[in-house]
Amino acid sequence: MTNNLCGERCYPNITEAKIKSIMDALKSAGATITGNNPWDADFHKHGVVIRAKWDSSKSNLCITVLSKNWYVSCDQIWKEIDKYLPHISGLADKDVM
Repeated sequence: MTNNLCGERCYPNITEAKIKSIMDALKSAGATITGNNPWDADFHKHGVVIRAKWDSSKSNLCITVLSKNWYVSCDQIWKEIDKYLPHISGLADKDVM
């Protein structure tokens, strides 16, 4: 796998409760999660595997793309991720399911 294939994006205000919610949602969607900070998520679609690393002291989650099929652009991957993470970042912990 190529490390940092599409650059890195970091999302602020990601708490432990939000990490749990994100992991649960990924697993429910069929992703395989391995590791324990950093975590690798294999979506089993189009060769996309990401790595997420959480800095609990800053409540910051950084994501890199480890692999993807040649026909999937980095812009497509970030577009999908950005549908959810900025929204989650803005939620209060009590509003995270």
